[in-house]
Amino acid sequence: TTRRNTGSSLGSSFFCSTQPSRCPENPCYPSNALGSGSSGTVKLAMSKKHQCNVAIKTMDSRWMTVKFCSSILEAEMNTIYRVNHPHIVHVYEVIEERNGLVHIVMEAASFLKKVIENGPLPNKTARQWFSQIVSALDYMHEQDIVHRDLNCHNILVTADSDVKITDFGLSRVTKGYPELCNTVCGTLRYPSPEVLKEKKYDAKKSDVWSLGIVLYQILPFPFADDVEVEESCRALIKDMLQLDPSARPTVREVSKHPWLQPEVRDTPTSEDHTVTSIESDMCTCPSKDGLDLFPGWGDLGLSLWSLHSKDSSG
Repeated sequence: TTRRNTGSSLGSSFFCSTQPSRCPENPCYPSNALGSGSSGTVKLAMSKKHQCNVAIKTMDSRWMTVKFCSSILEAEMNTIYRVNHPHIVHVYEVIEERNGLVHIVMEAASFLKKVIENGPLPNKTARQWFSQIVSALDYMHEQDIVHRDLNCHNILVTADSDVKITDFGLSRVTKGYPELCNTVCGTLRYPSPEVLKEKKYDAKKSDVWSLGIVLYQILPFPFADDVEVEESCRALIKDMLQLDPSARPTVREVSKHPWLQPEVRDTPTSEDHTVTSIESDMCTCPSKDGLDLFPGWGDLGLSLWSLHSKDSSG
């Protein structure tokens, strides 16, 4: 169960095994950063209280607008307390200090983005990890929770080689389905076209688009001559990256795709972890107009278009 402590501090319950430099505001605060984002930094620490390595995400409300801070924190807290799934990061506790710092103490893991920087994953590993991501996102959608910032920075890889979704600052609990959102949010290159166009959008289908980008990034694309990516996998990516949101599959439909079947049979489904309490082509920058429409895609957009062109030419 996640605990929420208000008015306390990290104190001596956490220390860093690599002898961090001391910080006057918090002498025992760990200083070896794992990463940072728009809503805070993540650092590694050893928890005497929990008897394990932990990651501590710190958000400083003093540097945020009141509206932004309350929105991010509310979303993060709402989701943390609602979810319980083996492929969603486990949060041990939330510590809110009087000085405005908020610390989310969670299980330690590596960022998927850091892992794939060493090179694309083998097909077998990519399928295993992607099926776990799909399982977690399917669980969230079944709870009517949308992530809205799914990307390789917000997916963690544990020491046991499992992956877990994290960072719920932009998540939202919907009132039912379908419910359209209008907030432009997400990480560069991952948001769906309808989000970038500032239209009202189905956040669940937008999550599916981001899921497609994640799968593309963990596989060896563009195709190398000595690497074979299964045709069914390429078809799955194209399905998830449909320009028309209504033409994209749901996450549940993604989980039933032929490419995932060898892994899905051994991956928990949303029912196992319920908490009690068209345009047919991918939108992959097919023209200069497309590149102008989706700024910031750069090499990723061109690579996706290359993939689509290769498939179309047989």
